[in-house]
Amino acid sequence: MAAFAVCASPVLADGPRTIIVMDGSGSMWGQIDGRAKLEIARDTVADVLGQLSADQSIGLMAYGHRRKGDCNDIELMVAPASGTAADIVNRVNTMRFLGKTPLSEAVRQAAEALNYGEEAANVVLVTDGLETCEADPCALGRELEAAGLDFTAHVIGFGLTREEGTQVACLAENTGGRYIDARNASDLVDALTDTIAATALQPDPVPETPTAPLATAGLVAVDEAPLGSMVDVAWTVSDPDPFDTITIGRLGDDSYIYYVYASGNPVGIQMPGEVGSYELRYVSKDNFIVHRRPITVTEAPLALNAPDQVIAGGIIPVQWQGPDAQYDNIRMRLPGDESYISYEYVSGQNPVLLTAPAEPGTYELVYMLNDANPIITRLVDVLPVGSTVAPVPANLSAPEQTEAGEEFMVGWSGPGSSRDYIYLRLSGDSGYISYGSIADGNPVLMVAPSEPGQYELAYVMGDVEVLTTRSIDVVEVVAEEVIPPALTAPALIAVTLEAEGAADLFAVQWSAVPTEDNTLAREFAPEAIAMTDYQMEPVTIEVFAGGYDVHGDAGDQVFAGRIDVVPGGATKFIIPYDTALSPAGEDPAPAMPESGDPLAIKINGQYNLNTQWQATPASGQDSLVLGTDFQMGGWDTALDPGRWLIEGFAEGGKGHLYAAVVEVGHDSPREMTLPRTAGVSQTPVNLPTGDPAKAHCVGDVACYHTDVEGGVSYLLLPEWASAPAFFYETAGGVVADQPTVTFYTGVPFAVVAVLNPRQWDALLGPCNDTPLGPLCAVSDVDPAGVALLLASITAPMPEAVAPAARPLSDGTAMTVDTPVDLPAGLDPAEWFAPGFLEKE
Repeated sequence: MAAFAVCASPVLADGPRTIIVMDGSGSMWGQIDGRAKLEIARDTVADVLGQLSADQSIGLMAYGHRRKGDCNDIELMVAPASGTAADIVNRVNTMRFLGKTPLSEAVRQAAEALNYGEEAANVVLVTDGLETCEADPCALGRELEAAGLDFTAHVIGFGLTREEGTQVACLAENTGGRYIDARNASDLVDALTDTIAATALQPDPVPETPTAPLATAGLVAVDEAPLGSMVDVAWTVSDPDPFDTITIGRLGDDSYIYYVYASGNPVGIQMPGEVGSYELRYVSKDNFIVHRRPITVTEAPLALNAPDQVIAGGIIPVQWQGPDAQYDNIRMRLPGDESYISYEYVSGQNPVLLTAPAEPGTYELVYMLNDANPIITRLVDVLPVGSTVAPVPANLSAPEQTEAGEEFMVGWSGPGSSRDYIYLRLSGDSGYISYGSIADGNPVLMVAPSEPGQYELAYVMGDVEVLTTRSIDVVEVVAEEVIPPALTAPALIAVTLEAEGAADLFAVQWSAVPTEDNTLAREFAPEAIAMTDYQMEPVTIEVFAGGYDVHGDAGDQVFAGRIDVVPGGATKFIIPYDTALSPAGEDPAPAMPESGDPLAIKINGQYNLNTQWQATPASGQDSLVLGTDFQMGGWDTALDPGRWLIEGFAEGGKGHLYAAVVEVGHDSPREMTLPRTAGVSQTPVNLPTGDPAKAHCVGDVACYHTDVEGGVSYLLLPEWASAPAFFYETAGGVVADQPTVTFYTGVPFAVVAVLNPRQWDALLGPCNDTPLGPLCAVSDVDPAGVALLLASITAPMPEAVAPAARPLSDGTAMTVDTPVDLPAGLDPAEWFAPGFLEKE
């Protein structure tokens, strides 16, 4: 963050050789202030390079400018040399902007083109997106800094959010360069001028002397915080500037340890990795400290738990407790050595799995705060191959036997890494027939092979090392044995009973008693045939041939008569009203149930597990959310007519065991069995943007998904997909407090719904509230899919356990049944996020 004086002369001085790395990805078609970012970039490069000295040695590297979806699309368009400014401007104007974002490899190639290991070299990266080609810009920065003679990389984030900027800033910070946030055309001019000017200025620049009074500022924050934690800092300033920063450093030393731009209020800044006395500072124009506030960094819970010994080349699980900052990682290295042998970032992984070195000896595990500061270590002995070490504890529980092709549950205990699996394989085999992921929860649902035989289950740590096994027998499907009765009964005859003149007016309970001369029925069914439920419609019963005295009880109305059932004869009987048996004579018929009256319904699950059930209204009916405690068997309840989201949670499980949207009405089934939900595909398809979907539901049942980074959970119908959640940010740095998620379905995929769209036109379809903001859907999309989203969108629950009942936000639900004619050629995505589909 050293400040550089901007030259008064319109021509910048000579300096070390420099290459501009220009983002040519498709996302540069996005707009800022009504102009495409690629147009702004072209004009800015022309303006800034027009001020360069003819002797300045400068070149141009571009990526993503020739082919879509190709991570190797990187080209040195202009080799670094003096007098190349005009050529660079012309080549930037020919760039097509359509590919991916291999920014790390482009910076590496730029450094090599500058012969960075033997000469002073500078790279200025201009990017409007994050790395999309499976590279680590932070690690690249460390590598280039270690190998370079005098290498510096500056990064200009063009239209990136604050969160995105932190993911590429490390490339600059690890090489002693600057990360600059450019939010518009003016910012980009200033950023390019500052970074190219920074490479051209002579050593020991003289800081600007302020020509006006310094700004006054104030900071509000806690007095103390644990090491490595994030602290919110609120600020005020009399003269704000885009390059104002808030820093933290030790008392008495004006250098900083961490900094953030004052682009939001409050802003979050990370605490250092050592306890002690520090101060927060407001730095005006990235140069002048105008306010200081003391803060004490205190101890924090820190732990590294791992086996004391591991075999050379083996896997060691490391349980950790620490700050969990964005770039925190755990490394294995020689004691005290700054280099490392293996490492893993901790985010989303506990434990992390590290690979031990091939050379035996004593090593140390170290927790690195923010990829820079070691805050806790512990020693581990690496033993030669063939040595004996204590096994990593693990256990599997499963049935000893199961039928071929049947599903069964496997309980487990062990490290619990997201990279651990349970293999199902032939006994003694090293491969697998099928597998289940530990990340899916406990127990894991698996399917037996179709071929009977002796198999085994194996807990495999890191998809490499077997910790424990147990056998399981797969047997042929056994047909149910049919035991013939001692005396074969004659065939039953189906007959229908209907109350005279009662057509759907009375709820009647029927019984039928064999007459004295009906010896056949009295031999095989000596007791009366009774219908225990009252029913309004005619009923059908199965009886043996012969005579029966039929009795129909409808409260004050009674129907009675004798029928004679013969093979091949009449099967429908109208039972007359019996005045003598009716307690109060003729009564008016009971009213039909109102359309909104609750209807009795039973909901079963596919598995007989201890299950908590919940029903949430999903079509606007004025109904409460209903639910149960954990119970075995199905759920008998009564639901108002309409659409309902039915959810089931297994005791001790994670996520939804069952989830479906059902329609409850007078014509719908009174009993239903819900299949088990599935996790989303581990290999999601690509969306129309070219990026992989965050979640993709495949198969025949609904899928549950939690987007941890976006803070949103939801359910998807089969063949629905979703993009990663993100948070809109204004040009002034105000970040939305709720996530935006785009949902797709169809062949090919098309946008069908958006949670918290940036803008939405009523022509596309209606918007309705969820607990995380409005969900807007295109009118002709599958109503069940939208209802499932609308009723299930919520913030993730801790440990993904069964929830307490959650009502809808305002008791209303989306109306999605009425199609709306859209203007010809209208692309829904262009209404809620112009340029979104082109973003790489």
